[in-house]
Amino acid sequence: MTRVLALETEMPGKADLDGAVFLGDVLLHGANLTVQRGDNTGAYRLRVTGGGLDYEIAGLDVIVSLWANADFTGTQTAMMRWEPAGPHLIGRVQIGTNPYNVVHDLDAAGNRLGFYGAASVARQAVTGSRTDGTALTNVLAALDALGLIDDQTTP
Repeated sequence: MTRVLALETEMPGKADLDGAVFLGDVLLHGANLTVQRGDNTGAYRLRVTGGGLDYEIAGLDVIVSLWANADFTGTQTAMMRWEPAGPHLIGRVQIGTNPYNVVHDLDAAGNRLGFYGAASVARQAVTGSRTDGTALTNVLAALDALGLIDDQTTP
């Protein structure tokens, strides 16, 4: 009877196998964490037992999204989709050397592009004549606007 009483005393402090809420840090030391769908069509795993730290997906595409509110309510904005053919970046993608600068800017929704720190611009039209050189002048201006060149030529 004493063993059963001891188990009953300890059990309220343990996580149920069918759902649990943790109010503090959770540490899995030397173990992988796998979360699998109930219908077994997909899963993701945080794996530490390989040669590195791996985030692995199985069975389905992955959508990385951002919710407006901290409780997963409000507007959900899809940022990225990972699928076997490759990643899909959705909306505006800014590539930099740290989290707070922009070196390259691809704005799919706005149909704009910018490189090497240039502000993103719409597709550039080239006008003018090849005969008198105005078309070349406009090409240089368009490439400069995109940030692909730094046009320092003189007329």
